[in-house]
Amino acid sequence: MNAYQDLIKQIDRFIRKYYLNKMLKGVLLFLFVFLSTFLLITTLEFFGRFNSYVRAFLLFSFISINLYILVRYFLNSFVKLFSFGKQISHFQAAEIIGQFFPDVSDKLLNTLQLNESISSNTTSIDLLKASINKRSQSFSTLNFSSAIDLKNDSKKYFYYLVPLFFVFLTVSVILPDFFTQSTNRVIHFNTYFKPKAPFSFILPQKEYVIQEGEHIHIDLKLKGKILPERVFIVSQQGKFLMNKKDNNSYDFNLNAIVSTSDFYFIANDFESDRYQIKVLGKSAFKKLTATLIFPTYLNRPNETIENVGDFIIPEGTGIHWSGLADNVNSISFISKSFVKKFNSSSFDFYSKHYHSSNLDFLLKNKFIPVIDTLTLTLDVVKDAYPTINVTRFFDTLQPHFVQFSGLVTDDIGLNQLNFHYSIKNNSKNVTNVLSVQPVSGTSSGFNYGFNLLALDLTINDEITYFFEVIDNDAIHGGKSVRSIQFIYQVPSFEELN
Repeated sequence: MNAYQDLIKQIDRFIRKYYLNKMLKGVLLFLFVFLSTFLLITTLEFFGRFNSYVRAFLLFSFISINLYILVRYFLNSFVKLFSFGKQISHFQAAEIIGQFFPDVSDKLLNTLQLNESISSNTTSIDLLKASINKRSQSFSTLNFSSAIDLKNDSKKYFYYLVPLFFVFLTVSVILPDFFTQSTNRVIHFNTYFKPKAPFSFILPQKEYVIQEGEHIHIDLKLKGKILPERVFIVSQQGKFLMNKKDNNSYDFNLNAIVSTSDFYFIANDFESDRYQIKVLGKSAFKKLTATLIFPTYLNRPNETIENVGDFIIPEGTGIHWSGLADNVNSISFISKSFVKKFNSSSFDFYSKHYHSSNLDFLLKNKFIPVIDTLTLTLDVVKDAYPTINVTRFFDTLQPHFVQFSGLVTDDIGLNQLNFHYSIKNNSKNVTNVLSVQPVSGTSSGFNYGFNLLALDLTINDEITYFFEVIDNDAIHGGKSVRSIQFIYQVPSFEELN
């Protein structure tokens, strides 16, 4: 049976070459279909500039067709070449061989069939084996694999593939954007691609960085043989006509920009690239509260102020400051009497004020080395001195009895009203203070009588007397003001005589 085994090996070699031939033809067919569909789709997109739906159809059609060709005509033969999957049988191979060698077609099939019949015919096994061996020897002079000519079978595919490849190579060299632009648009079918303008939009910078609320000045130049008359700028704020400075220069101001956004230009229905405005948070107070704690002698309740501005406060007023700021690394407070610094976005402190001054708030931005300043004016109103007005009357019947009438006032409040007198001569100096009457509020009238005879007077005594009013200024311990000073001189003996 050695001759029959050689015959089977020769058929197996034919089967392998058969699949190798199919695999090579599959590769060439795949390349032909790939280039054909690629040229077709890119050409259609280059001139058609389709929408997303059409581009998606072109892309998935291209993938489906080429994937089918690759699997059906290449991978299928590739796996069978290496004995993965079901190959053609020896009988099928014999029929194919018979197409190339008609003289031995029937004889080759009969030999294979005769070998199959050995297992069912037990009476003449040796006779059958001898017959099969003899028949197999008759095929030893034939080379079944030579029936497949790899070169000639693949040649016709090259006749179609080479011109197609030449077209692809020529277009790639002459017009490289033809394929790159079309392919990019088809692959990114969900992306909007603006038509390319016959002129260029030129900006001095691609990105603008500003602080929140600031404005930017946009300078634009156009470059090209054919330039538009009008150029629009489109931003988050809307669409605006730009100012034309000369034939190819335009400008525009975008004001009060509060958030990061893009802008672009439109001219003759052509759109430019998108440019970014990056907005950095501006240092600012999110909350600023001042609680005014007035001196207790004023009997005035504490007062809380939001959105603080300039102050007019009484002398000695304490202020409890608290608040929160946005986009800061630190907050500093500077005045004539104190300096406070907080390395955070919140703060809480107490200050007391006796003199008018400015209070500066320094906010250090956490994004850029910029310090924003807010200045408040603290106008401190001093507690005024009280006033006193006194009128003196003499009784014509009782000239030793002096009467007074007067009015005392103060801006905050009165506390005491006293009468002072002193008696002086060469041997004595007596002083005394008498309370006139209780006073309160900001204004009080009074009447007062003073009997000079009630004093222990002697010849040549000099009596000096006046009124003193004291306010309720707890900071300075009460401020006092005296009335005009009156003098009474006791007559001498000579004057009495």
